[in-house]
Amino acid sequence: MQFSEMIFVGGFLPLFLVFSFILSIRKKTADSSFLQRENKRENGIFLFFSLLFLSSQGLISLLILTALMLYSFAVGKRIHEKSKRYFAFSILILLLPLLFFKYSIYFSSLPLWLKGFMPFGISFYTFRFISYLSDCRKEGNAEESLFHFALYAFAFPVLSQGPILRYSEMREEIKNRAFSYEAFSHGLFRFTFGLWKKLALADALGSLSVEVLSLD
Repeated sequence: MQFSEMIFVGGFLPLFLVFSFILSIRKKTADSSFLQRENKRENGIFLFFSLLFLSSQGLISLLILTALMLYSFAVGKRIHEKSKRYFAFSILILLLPLLFFKYSIYFSSLPLWLKGFMPFGISFYTFRFISYLSDCRKEGNAEESLFHFALYAFAFPVLSQGPILRYSEMREEIKNRAFSYEAFSHGLFRFTFGLWKKLALADALGSLSVEVLSLD
């Protein structure tokens, strides 16, 4: 599933927005004692749709991201007290899957289906986890909640095309979600305008470049 495909634009995204919008409206009218519970429900909906989005890319992609997420979460808690060598080794472990799949075509002993296979979004979330460990190393502010860290790891809007967000940029929004009609309409406009540029400009110019560059 890609952002420009009809199944995402016409099915996945509207369904996600409906659920998110309903919960956001409930938070505006809820008593203060229910705000924390509603916040957890919003996060739960976001994580569910993020896992659904990644599952559509295949089981291997889901398993690899889950494994790297659990590894980064565990290492982040203790990396502040460890040596530079431990930090370098932790980064190497995160890079190994990316390097393996990137150069898998050169391994003759691998099955044919695995050669050249690239798990969905692996470049983006690998460097996001590296940035997270780097912040934990410098500041020692590792996340204690696996649920909150999973929201950062599986966030579908930035899973395949970035940007590479630092956890500090999402931490407060995860713990204290806020909704405004202005932000909602602005985000919807940006997505719609970006989709138009992708379909009307990028795809058309891409097809044209293939035809031109293939000429003798």
